[in-house]
Amino acid sequence: MKISGNKDKSLEKLNKNFNFLVNNSYSAFYRDKYKRAGIKLKSIKSIKDFESLPYLTKNELLEISPYKFIFTNPKNISDVGITSGTTDKDNPLMLLSDINIRPEINISRFDPLLKLKIRAHMLLYPPLTSAGRIRRNENLIKKGVINTAGDITNLALTAKIVKRLQIESIETTASILYAFIPYLKQEYDLNKIKVIMIGGEYCSEQKYKYLQKVFKNALIMPDFGSVETGTMSYRCNFLDKKPIRFFHPASHIYAEVVNQKEEGELVVTGLNPGMMPYFLRYKTGNHVKLTDVKCQCGATQLIELFGKIGFDILQVQGTFIYSSQIHDILTNYIKYLKSTDFKLHVYEEIKQNKIMTRLVLQLILKNEFSDHNKIKKAITLGINKLVLTPKNTLSDLVDKGIYLPLEIEFVENFPLTAKRTNIVSHIV
Repeated sequence: MKISGNKDKSLEKLNKNFNFLVNNSYSAFYRDKYKRAGIKLKSIKSIKDFESLPYLTKNELLEISPYKFIFTNPKNISDVGITSGTTDKDNPLMLLSDINIRPEINISRFDPLLKLKIRAHMLLYPPLTSAGRIRRNENLIKKGVINTAGDITNLALTAKIVKRLQIESIETTASILYAFIPYLKQEYDLNKIKVIMIGGEYCSEQKYKYLQKVFKNALIMPDFGSVETGTMSYRCNFLDKKPIRFFHPASHIYAEVVNQKEEGELVVTGLNPGMMPYFLRYKTGNHVKLTDVKCQCGATQLIELFGKIGFDILQVQGTFIYSSQIHDILTNYIKYLKSTDFKLHVYEEIKQNKIMTRLVLQLILKNEFSDHNKIKKAITLGINKLVLTPKNTLSDLVDKGIYLPLEIEFVENFPLTAKRTNIVSHIV
């Protein structure tokens, strides 16, 4: 595991938060969890102690009542954080919280808006999450910035609201913003948008560059976090020259990866006792690479984000499929495609008395092209170069009988969702 900053200081913070959560008078969640696991630690005295703690998973939080995961006086609870249901559409995660003790509330994420004297700000998220997000913008509202929520189910109407209110900054996901652009262009001068805040999902470098091209006068501020963890990272000025997938861990979390490897699932632990996130070794579901750095901004770690496990990256038959690599390949065929957006459906089928992986790649073709077979053939040649193991491309694995030949389907569009799901696994 990589230690962020001073080792003794990290251990001290981990121990303080461990004591706060385990000995909490409002919730016995961790006491019960560790008792069941046979953990009898009274304090964290070493990294080995810390690593003996079992991981916390999203499923555990989904199985209990939200009222069982309160670590502050219930009288102070002010809002409910609700996930968009990306990983469990039928059972969104809900966390009760005191909005005043979320660490990211008072961080400097709104400084650029205040510096640019933004007057009106729009949040464009699903209805269940918009209310909580506006509450988290309370300090911005106190500074006199009007905050309003858009309606992702009626983007035409939302564009008219932008025009009437003369919105100057938008906070949303890259997927929603991409779908919103055609409606916004019909109603509003995009040069009036001064700030774009995007987060909540993996954003490809191609889509980021597209947004920069469309919103020429806007400062685009990427964010990486979740409803349950809050803001987990930031990009300093020195990361501007690096691709959009690079971030520094936020100061209020301790970052590690599963299995103590540099690359794997991101695990976070809160470092501020009494403040969210109330997590000890929470598996976030994000696949990252975590490395030590000596950044000029003072940060000591770098997170390289590859996306959501099972949605932006998938492990199957000992191979890894990265959506970022597919996006990169598709840029070579953008003259045929409306965008590099795609859906890759992954199946397992029994062929020749063995299990083989079947890939079906869905793309949106430009209307002016009619020779579908020729274009499919060209794109297939490109995707066949997709690297799935250190020594094998997709083409190699097809030849070895591990994968079936790639199939390509052209579709009219992809349904609008809060977060784009690039890889869809149908493997049971």
